[in-house]
This record gives sequence, structure tokens and C-alpha cells, in this order.
Amino acid sequence: MNQELHHIDLESLVRMHQTASFRLQAALLNGATWQEVQDQRELVTELSIAIQRRRSRRTHPAANSGRSAPNQQPGAPTGEAGA
Repeated sequence: MNQELHHIDLESLVRMHQTASFRLQAALLNGATWQEVQDQRELVTELSIAIQRRRSRRTHPAANSGRSAPNQQPGAPTGEAGA
């Protein structure tokens, strides 16, 4: 399932996580079998990981293709930094 989550947008992942969390809570409160609870818990965990990876990829400096190298003026070719 992890590969499938890679192609889903962040908003959908968050909605899926909320739904899975509510289902997990309901399973716990309604006395579901351990296997049902464990399956739902694994889904919530996978969704949480996918959301965190997606968010960290958007905010990680290395993921920003428009960033400049240290001491380099934006738009300046490499090797002419700080001139």
C-alpha cells in the first residue's frame, strides 16, 4: 500500500487519515477483534508516514529547486558567486 500512497495528493491523504483514525477509534470502542484493530492501526500508521514524508518533502531545503548555493547571487552562474 505504501507505493499506492505515494501518488495521492496531500489533502486526500489527510482525509484518508482522518477516516482511518475514526474507524480505529470505533473499532476499539466497539470491541473489534485484535486483528481488525491491528489492521486499522497499520493503515493509520502508513497514512501518517505518507503525510509526514509529503510535508517534509515540500519544506525540505534540498527539495527547493530554485534555491541558490551559499554565497551565490540568485541568477548568477556557478563560479561567479559573491562577485
